[in-house]
Amino acid sequence: MSAQQPDGPPPPADSRVTQLAVAWDQRGVDIDALQFVSGTAVARTLERPSTLGERVQTLPNLLDPGPETTTPQFRLGAVLGEGGMGVVRLAEQIALGREVAVKSLHGHADAESDAPQLLREARVTGALEHPNVVPVYALGRDADGRPLIVMKRIEGQSWEDILAAADDQTRESGEYLREHVGILKQVCLAVQFAHSKGIVHRDLKPDNVMMGAFGEIYLVDWGIAVSAGPGAVAGLPRAQDVASIEGTPAYLSPEMAAGDGEAIDERSDVYLLGAILHQIITGQPPHGGRTIRMVLTNAFASEPAIYGDHVPTDLADICHRAMARFSDDRYPSAGAFAEAIDQFIRHRGSTLLSDEASKRLSSLEDLAPGAAPDDEQRTRELHVLFSECRFGFTQALKEWRNNEAARLGLHRALTLMIAFELSRGAANAAASLLHGLDDVPPELAERVAAAVRDKRREGARLAKLEHDIDLGFGARIRRAVTILLALSWGLGCLAAGLLNRSTMLRVDHLRFGLFNAVMFSLVVIIAVLARKKILAAANRRLAMVTATAFAGYAVLWPTLGWLNVDLAGSAMIHALVGTLVWSSAAVHVDRGWAPMPIGQIVAFVGIIFWPTYHFEILGACGTVASLSTAAQRRSSDQAEATPDTLSR
Repeated sequence: MSAQQPDGPPPPADSRVTQLAVAWDQRGVDIDALQFVSGTAVARTLERPSTLGERVQTLPNLLDPGPETTTPQFRLGAVLGEGGMGVVRLAEQIALGREVAVKSLHGHADAESDAPQLLREARVTGALEHPNVVPVYALGRDADGRPLIVMKRIEGQSWEDILAAADDQTRESGEYLREHVGILKQVCLAVQFAHSKGIVHRDLKPDNVMMGAFGEIYLVDWGIAVSAGPGAVAGLPRAQDVASIEGTPAYLSPEMAAGDGEAIDERSDVYLLGAILHQIITGQPPHGGRTIRMVLTNAFASEPAIYGDHVPTDLADICHRAMARFSDDRYPSAGAFAEAIDQFIRHRGSTLLSDEASKRLSSLEDLAPGAAPDDEQRTRELHVLFSECRFGFTQALKEWRNNEAARLGLHRALTLMIAFELSRGAANAAASLLHGLDDVPPELAERVAAAVRDKRREGARLAKLEHDIDLGFGARIRRAVTILLALSWGLGCLAAGLLNRSTMLRVDHLRFGLFNAVMFSLVVIIAVLARKKILAAANRRLAMVTATAFAGYAVLWPTLGWLNVDLAGSAMIHALVGTLVWSSAAVHVDRGWAPMPIGQIVAFVGIIFWPTYHFEILGACGTVASLSTAAQRRSSDQAEATPDTLSR
């Protein structure tokens, strides 16, 4: 029966049972008559006693002394281990003075049926000179004509014993997984080498892997190996001639469970390597059952195993592919399987980082939906979780750029935090996170872009408001303008008073009104020329107050002249109006202008006592008040200024 994948969906379980029964009938397999040696089903290939005897008698006698009482080559010692067919003893290679292991048949073994298997193992093992295959030193016979294999002595224990000693908690640890997957890779290399020689092992399992005391790893027991191509060991049975069930049932591939020799090839060993990986992961061989028939049926069905959450997804995928029911779906060679294992080992660090980051992401996804945008404590917790999982995913991708779990996890984390930042109005933070996405969803990109536009508009509006209320903006020019206007006002008033007393030119109401009109024009010209520097809203209000004051004076003086109010009285009214105007400015615009109304009050009082000098008093009080305002404003600006304000 071929193991090629048929068209259409797989048949139901009861159909598999029927298929297996048909396969056994076609090959004459009687599972009730299966014979096992150390748990391995073996087919007894009987040779005629004369032929077998001839073959064994051609081998050298390794235990008896030769002619002329020469020393024997080996001296047997204690038993190291026993199986259903053979026994392994410690021995001394006398000529070299070293310890070796000698494998021979049990005293009760059937030489006619068991000896050919031992000879086959010797020939195969001897032909495979590889670091992970036990070296064979000699093949010979004992005094009774029974075959012996002399091998390197391995001081250690079987891999099966080590795996069996691990509990569930140990198996779930990363250290355990790295150690035993690394051992499996070494076994793969031995199998790959055997395949290059056209040899298929057929009985790969942890019990046939020996662990040396110093980390050596040896694949042993090649007793049921077959040839699957040219260049194999002479006399080795061909895989296509197999018409029986051979191997360890709990590990068998579907074609081996069916006894389908035509389908047995290197990919059958790949299946067995996958079965070992399954045992590393779960602690048990892949196929179980209460009876041998049930075990073989499960092996033939080979349903994909479901692994726990502790098993890395990529490792589970490797196991599933290696143990695919149809050989075409498996790794094409032991080398390809070893490469997959090697990639897993190389990428394990990335996977661990990604797994840890995924835990943080789960916490983040649980916390984010209930986080209020104005909850600062919850926001800090979210940012910490996000930073941790983002760092983990990023580092995982640095170690392995094709880590799909890390890429998807990073995408989920970024998308989640972008949505959260948008919900709390942090458009710029959301835009910054958006740059970290490789594949940006158009809808999310538009939401972020709209939020950024709104944020910019709001920022511009707030900047304008700040600009408008910032009296520090244009402070230097404003002080310079204040001093200029103060000096101009003071000099103008002084000149008017001197001119009146000298009788050179009488400054009447109309002319003094024109002087105020000139001052108004000067304020307007300065405001236009320096509008970018001083026309913040607060500065505009101050400019408007100043311009309004001079405009009012320009109208007030001619009006008072028309009403026949003398110059001294008009100056007093001027001071009263100025008191009102500048008091309003000090209260509503800037308290720093308080000296101005005080100056007007002083001027009013001064004119009462010295009416003759009304112009000089107006000018002096106005100038001193303006200069005092400029000085006070400068001190206040320096005390409150920031580096940004001072740079304006």
